[in-house]
Amino acid sequence: MAGALPVLASLGVSTARALRRREGGVDIFSVLAIAFALLLGEWLTAAVIALMLASGRALEAYADNRVR
Repeated sequence: MAGALPVLASLGVSTARALRRREGGVDIFSVLAIAFALLLGEWLTAAVIALMLASGRALEAYADNRVR
C-alpha cells in the first residue's frame, strides 16, 4: 500500500489535468485499477500496477532523453 499511494496521488493529479484538457489515455484506467484494488484490499495488485506504471514512465523519460 505504501508504494501504491504516492503513485496514485501523482497519477491522479496528472490524470485530472489531462481530463480537463479532454485528453484521455491509459492513465485513466490505471488510476481506476489502483483505486479499486486499494478499496478491495488488494494491496499487492495495487502495488504491481503502480510499479508497472512508474517503470513505464521512467523508460519513456529515459528514451526521450536519449533522443535529444
